[in-house]
Amino acid sequence: MKTEKRIIQISPSQIRQFERCSLQWFFVKRAKILLRPTSTLAVGSAVHQGIQQDYETVIETGKLAPLDVIQDAAAESFEVLSKETYFEEGEKPKELKDEVVSLAELHHTDLAPHVQPKEVETWLDVRLERPDDSEILIRQRADVVTEDSIIDNKTSNSKVGVGGWKGKQRVVRYAR
Repeated sequence: MKTEKRIIQISPSQIRQFERCSLQWFFVKRAKILLRPTSTLAVGSAVHQGIQQDYETVIETGKLAPLDVIQDAAAESFEVLSKETYFEEGEKPKELKDEVVSLAELHHTDLAPHVQPKEVETWLDVRLERPDDSEILIRQRADVVTEDSIIDNKTSNSKVGVGGWKGKQRVVRYAR
């Protein structure tokens, strides 16, 4: 009689979170305690929404979305996310929203024109067999898949970003 395999599902971001702070990982993943997102997460998620809109439009129409559509998608996403976001003392949501719009524009004008997406927000799975006949499933969502690469878009704190753009945040992209 064949027994059903036990699958342990984990993502690269969970691994990074565990390495950064195992107690935070425990609270979120095991104890299921919800933590309020920080402004860094809200900014990154909102910019990501604008980028995703751009690439989905390329797949549907063959060309980038109009700039104002991308800026609006990012700004609206930040508005929604900011309602639940924890802002540290001195952080100004209005300034962060302006930064979100600027980062979405930067990506749209400097990076997106050089990418021909085949898929957007697709799951990539790697299965690892264990000696006890269980399986570890490492699951990662790829932001963009092109003909020859997988692209992960991130925002990062920096004084100088892509192309020398000056600001508190920057958009970075790496491909594998």
